[in-house]
Amino acid sequence: MTADPVASLPRPRLNAGERARIRRLRTSSSGGGQQEGSSGRELAVVPVASTPALTEQQREAIAHRRAHAQAANTRATYTSAWSRFESWCADRGFEALPAHPDTVAAYLAVADDERDEQGEPRYARTTLELWVAAISRAHRDRQLPDPTRSPVVGGVVEGIKRLRTSSGERPDKAVPLLHTDLEAIVSAIAEHSAAGRAWKPKVYARRDIALLVWSYAGAFRESELCRLWIADIDRAGDPDDKWLAIRLRGTKTTQTHSPTVVLPRGTGSALLCPWCVYLRWLAVVAAYDTAATGLDPAAGQAAGAKAVQRLLRRPDDPTVHLCDAPWPRVTRARTPIFRPIDHGLPRDRKELSGYSFGEMIKKRALLAGYPADAAKAFRGHSPRAGFSTDGLARGISAYDIGRHTRQTVRTVAGYDRNQPWTNNPAEGLL
Repeated sequence: MTADPVASLPRPRLNAGERARIRRLRTSSSGGGQQEGSSGRELAVVPVASTPALTEQQREAIAHRRAHAQAANTRATYTSAWSRFESWCADRGFEALPAHPDTVAAYLAVADDERDEQGEPRYARTTLELWVAAISRAHRDRQLPDPTRSPVVGGVVEGIKRLRTSSGERPDKAVPLLHTDLEAIVSAIAEHSAAGRAWKPKVYARRDIALLVWSYAGAFRESELCRLWIADIDRAGDPDDKWLAIRLRGTKTTQTHSPTVVLPRGTGSALLCPWCVYLRWLAVVAAYDTAATGLDPAAGQAAGAKAVQRLLRRPDDPTVHLCDAPWPRVTRARTPIFRPIDHGLPRDRKELSGYSFGEMIKKRALLAGYPADAAKAFRGHSPRAGFSTDGLARGISAYDIGRHTRQTVRTVAGYDRNQPWTNNPAEGLL
């Protein structure tokens, strides 16, 4: 009979409080069948073949491809979560790899008990679930027994969910940035940049307006939007020349092929037209890149600055459509379109981070006159949430919304903010 690898792991010496937390959470779950004190030794053990004698080159090839099995943002998030668990274990003298199920259970139970200054749970339920996923991934990547599959960990996770729900806690969701919010914030950006003659605020304005309009109209995830290259964006080729086609460079749920999102010409204000805001920002990027190409960094930055300033001195009313204008000539198509701005200039070949995008929304909302608490509630996901929320409120089907947002009908339905009596089927049946 094959020995159980979990049984050989040293059980962590938990204190009485940590064990009490685990018992409380497991009692709150509906795990049933497991006796108290079980340490997850019920994990099934699958016999494996002996390890082949691979060459170093073969091992490097395997490692390289496994490293790209997940989105870059997911890898970074998991790495951060795993580092936290390692530090927690090191501080207490516990083994992190491989971790005993009791160690993971205690880690989650202790974190669940932590409270902030308002007496609310310090860590959201989704954060704890992320930690579990990161611990699981770290063990599976090294072909070690996964402690998170143990009934003791499963019971603690389920207990956390039930206790949070019974206490009235709602899932942590991004506040949707609705169309009315988009219009107010974008208008404020345009007014602010037009108020003075300085050119740098105009650069920020063109980029931020394009980011906001596209993030809403395309229902993009932060990572999808920030990873776009100029080469990923083109006319869709429809008979009316109405649609832009954006080829995504992989998504959170789709890493093996490149979905295409289409955006229409706007029919209202040019400030909310996906074509117009894109072409205005592309003009800045193209001016900088064209002037800087072939020069050393310092000379390129100086030449790029002059080119951008010349562009922005030309009369331009951002409320006027320029959908039919010729597209700016680009010299670097395989480079990010949405970039950090340094000294008023688009950083060369560097993509904007999702964090910076979310912070930009908060800052712009605050400058648009939103109360501080309301502005801080927005996140990078807010425009995407706002698109689905507005669509459902206007009667668009969850299927059609999901087709555009790359989500299931069930996920889209979670954005329904309608009152219970809106379109209630009971009204027509009674």
